[in-house]
Amino acid sequence: GLFLDRAQGRLLVANQDSHSVTEIDAISLQAGRELPLGRNPRAVAVEPERGTIWVASRGQDEVVAYEQDKLSSIRVGGPQEALALDAARGILYVADARNGIVTALDTATRTVKASLRVGGRPVALAVSPVDRRLLVLDADTQRLHLLDLVEVEKPVERPAQSGQDWVKPSTLTYL
Repeated sequence: GLFLDRAQGRLLVANQDSHSVTEIDAISLQAGRELPLGRNPRAVAVEPERGTIWVASRGQDEVVAYEQDKLSSIRVGGPQEALALDAARGILYVADARNGIVTALDTATRTVKASLRVGGRPVALAVSPVDRRLLVLDADTQRLHLLDLVEVEKPVERPAQSGQDWVKPSTLTYL
């Protein structure tokens, strides 16, 4: 995974083989620190306000948060494949490709707000900053799912199939 941290002028690169994330200067492209942020890191995202680095690791059932030189982890379900951060709302979306689930994690409280079984194998995520949609790429069908996001008033209980509060079911679109 690769993430452009515009606020810090750096790229963050997930190194699955060395179990780390490398910081690279976005202008000079010179490598900086190599951070040991979990086994088999697959995806990286950074919160611009707090500077928290979020890492999803393939084969792990938790997301790692690196903030002020401290590591913490949050259980989110099955093995993680992709991340997308909605910084304006403080929500980190996490794709579990093995189980076909996308989980919404509140970055402030570090709790799971909701999970949605999208089916297939979600392997890439992106948040549209304009129209509040989550884009989910399904590797099985090679289709892009567009999910209209709505506010979640309270956390939902697991299991994942109960978590459709954050998506209007009628707005699931296939391209």
